[in-house]
Amino acid sequence: MESDDTPQSESDRARDFIAKLSGKKGFVDKEYWDELSEAGRDKFQNAIGSLQSTLEPAIKALAQSLYSSTARFVFELLQNAEDNSFVYAEGRPYISFHLSKDQLVIECNEDGFTPANLEAICSIGQSSKLATKGYIGEKGIGFKSVFMAAWKVHIQSGPYSFYFKHLPSDSGMGMVTPVWQEPTEELPRHMTRMTLDLHTEGDPQSILAQRHSIRQQLCKLNGNILLFMKKLEEIRIIIDENESKTSTVFTKSETDDGNTKILRTVTQEDSDSLESSSTLYHITKHQVHDLAKNENRTYSEEEDRLKEYSTAEVVLAFPLTPEHEPIIESQEVFAYLPVQVAGFSFLIQSDFMTNASREGIFTTAAGNIGLRDGIAVAFIEAALEFCNHETLQYTWMKFLPNKNKVHSDFWSTLVTNIETKVRETPLIRPDSGGPLRLITSLRNLRPALADEENNLLLRDLTPELSISRHYERSSLAILYGLGLLTFQWQEFIRMVDQDLQSSDSWIKFRVSDGSLQTRVANLLQDYYTNTKWSQTRSMIERLPIIPLQDGRWLAATSEEKVFFPDTAGLTVPEDLGFNLIESSAASQSERRKLFEILGIKSLNVSTVRERIFQRHIESYWQVGGRKIKFYEQQLKFLYSTHDNSIHGRDGYPKVILINDSGQRLRAPECDVYLPDDNPLGPRELLKPIVCNDDCSKEAPGFKVDFIHEMYLQDVPQPPQKNSLAWRDWLVQVMGVRRLLRLVNKYSSPTDLSQACYYVAEHRPEKFLAFLVHHWPKEGFIINFNTELQQKLRKIKVLCQGGQMIELEETFLPYPDLLSLSERFLAGKADFQFLQLEQPIERKDYARDWTFLTGSLGIKSTDTLVFYLGILFAFSTVKSLTEDDFRRVFELYSVIYGKYLQLPFKDSSTQIIQSAMSHSHP
Repeated sequence: MESDDTPQSESDRARDFIAKLSGKKGFVDKEYWDELSEAGRDKFQNAIGSLQSTLEPAIKALAQSLYSSTARFVFELLQNAEDNSFVYAEGRPYISFHLSKDQLVIECNEDGFTPANLEAICSIGQSSKLATKGYIGEKGIGFKSVFMAAWKVHIQSGPYSFYFKHLPSDSGMGMVTPVWQEPTEELPRHMTRMTLDLHTEGDPQSILAQRHSIRQQLCKLNGNILLFMKKLEEIRIIIDENESKTSTVFTKSETDDGNTKILRTVTQEDSDSLESSSTLYHITKHQVHDLAKNENRTYSEEEDRLKEYSTAEVVLAFPLTPEHEPIIESQEVFAYLPVQVAGFSFLIQSDFMTNASREGIFTTAAGNIGLRDGIAVAFIEAALEFCNHETLQYTWMKFLPNKNKVHSDFWSTLVTNIETKVRETPLIRPDSGGPLRLITSLRNLRPALADEENNLLLRDLTPELSISRHYERSSLAILYGLGLLTFQWQEFIRMVDQDLQSSDSWIKFRVSDGSLQTRVANLLQDYYTNTKWSQTRSMIERLPIIPLQDGRWLAATSEEKVFFPDTAGLTVPEDLGFNLIESSAASQSERRKLFEILGIKSLNVSTVRERIFQRHIESYWQVGGRKIKFYEQQLKFLYSTHDNSIHGRDGYPKVILINDSGQRLRAPECDVYLPDDNPLGPRELLKPIVCNDDCSKEAPGFKVDFIHEMYLQDVPQPPQKNSLAWRDWLVQVMGVRRLLRLVNKYSSPTDLSQACYYVAEHRPEKFLAFLVHHWPKEGFIINFNTELQQKLRKIKVLCQGGQMIELEETFLPYPDLLSLSERFLAGKADFQFLQLEQPIERKDYARDWTFLTGSLGIKSTDTLVFYLGILFAFSTVKSLTEDDFRRVFELYSVIYGKYLQLPFKDSSTQIIQSAMSHSHP
């Protein structure tokens, strides 16, 4: 405590107190000794000898223990410093060590020595501190360890300045006898400095080894010792040797997130280099109860009565990088000071019972066994704390000890205890981020059941199985050893079943997700093929995993037969009553393999054809239409499976065709036409024509049935090399027509077709071409029916000059006939030549025009009738010129010549007379 004494009076009092303490040990100041008489000296010598003989056994035992012990005096000084009081300390409490050639200077900003401290430091086996937990050393005992390295220790603290001196050859009284030494430097009031004069005399090799030991103790001093010190916050180490000065400072501080940071700063003065690094420590404390007594510790009656020895604190410190990554390195076990390395990657601190050298613990001590059990509990508490951290909750298991790296059976038991508690405590985060779960209740479903973005292929089960995706591979490897499993086949099958039963099933509604569909199918077929358990196969067979075209999903165990939607490389048409797998599902190779494994087969082509024929018979008279595409698909299937060597035209009369109005027809019963762009085809000839300028060219149109345009889209390829093309097959096999009929199919009496009459009336410019185009296929009926021939002869057709003349009265406009007509008419009148779209030559006669002259009476030569026709044409000329009369006389001459050549004069005479009566020029 502070006092009101002046520094001078306080110094005198301190000197007197030191003198009093030294006097108790038999020390007489030389000044007084010299003043004594010989008898007085003898009297004092006898008294001192008697006193020292009383202390000598304890002193010798202390001296012997110092030189035989392997204790590390630097740690003994650290423990004394931790036990100090720092009420008046300026700045953070610290201790510093400054090693030079022959000295080690220790400074500490403690409050300073008290008389009780001085008495303790001058005693043997006495301390100013009780055995209360938290004190890690004793000033009166641990301090003596400095004489392992020094022959003299000067202590300056507050008003006190004194030294102890002890050489190996001395009795040892110097270690407990303080001698006042005038201070040479005024220190801050709350500061204690100990200056150790290191041994310089004796065996050089021993001296050198001792210096090396001191240096090693300082160099190996780690800042983590501050973690378990409640008072000290900084350790400073300066090594000043061989013209090189290195300063290392360890500083302890608390971070905002509750961790403890140890900052290490190293300064090299000769190079002005600065090295700085920091380690975070997560610290967990746990109170252990019902401990046995520490047999190496003396307890007061009060402590013994209250059984304070039965409780102790276990502290675990877990090293972390600044980024909160676990640092996995072998760490020490502390009993307030480092005791040993036991193979753990976290630091352990507790009030262990240690051996005399503080370099090991008693593994059989009941108290230590109790503390060991408490460490396991503390580890679980730490793990739970880690689980509240954003990243450490996924990496804390890296701190789990490895039994193969632990150094003794005592500590191996701790490993077993920790592992047992880890298995029994919910410490693992599920993928949803929900409450912690037991490690054995979760599975690692990745990567086997994850997509490219590491999301699960399917929703997790309830309760969920999947461990969080944020666990690293190295963390998962550790968890596997503690009970974590990868997914089980049955669990994935349950996930699939759960999904299929869901109203928003991913399998059902994410059809375009090829990766999902393929992965699920792959896994299921793998399980089905490789499992040894029939129960697993049964689970898969009961999954409604097979999608049908009608929207239903069936299982392989369904009583309904299911087929692939294709056969022989062709798509099976819809609406045939088959349960067909949805096409996109069947087209995915892995899904198809799964379906095959589950027993799905393709239909026979013959079965599909028979069902098509049956379906067309059934649906022809049904009320309500089927979709047009069904008929189109089915007809194309029939075409694509038509085999000329097997299938004839007779097999198709009942097949339904759809016309352009969507009506159902059968080609044998109704004419259905194939639309094309042929100007003489049905569509072009019969379509309505609107002309704004010339009403004479308008046509109202004529309605016939054309096959629906869907049949002509996506035209199928010929199934065989010798197969008909699609359009040809429609015509030749199905009876679809390319040409209009010339004769009405069902009229009575027989008559020309309505289309024929329509073209003659409304498309006269096309009628002759229409006849020429259709006659090869349709004219044979007319050729054998004179009644039809007569009707066709009487149809008026378009002739040159716009005349409409009955067909049988017309002439083909061959060039020679045109020339003769022009010779006589000279362009003043139109002859009854047919109006054709293209000029014709006589060489085309046999190919194109024979039927016109043979069956229909059209004329093609310069017969008598031809010249009489020219004569008749003159009758239309209103006024004749002299040249016209000359040509008329010439025409008469030609007519007379033709008459003379005729074998039957009577009938020819009548023809001439009739023509003359109607054609007088």
